[in-house]
Amino acid sequence: MPNTITALTMPKFGLAMTEGKLASWTVPVGQSVQQGDELADIETTKITSSYESPAAGVLRKQVAQAGETRPVGALIGVLADAETPDVDIEASLEDRPIGGLGIFLAKTIMDTMHYERTVDGYNVLTITKKIETK
Repeated sequence: MPNTITALTMPKFGLAMTEGKLASWTVPVGQSVQQGDELADIETTKITSSYESPAAGVLRKQVAQAGETRPVGALIGVLADAETPDVDIEASLEDRPIGGLGIFLAKTIMDTMHYERTVDGYNVLTITKKIETK
């Protein structure tokens, strides 16, 4: 899993769930995990359930703290391999180096670029370019 970074996001345990509370982390930062290992306990208005690791790696960052409530899809932690540099984990999308021709073109030609993760788990990238007509 070289240089793989996995965003850990607030899961959606039911149709009506819009937010969850991170009750506790069950794994400390720096610990290796396998796919399916329990990482945290999440509380909703109806249940408390464990959050399982979506991939193998090392828990590199806990973004949400115990007791914190976050909307479904919000970043709660970061999983990566041990070799991934800290700067790659800490850098925001805007601060990351340009990679690939498509990203280069989008960042240099377009007027705006906005990313969001919807509550249903979809990734939405919106890019805009103003076009003048005569």
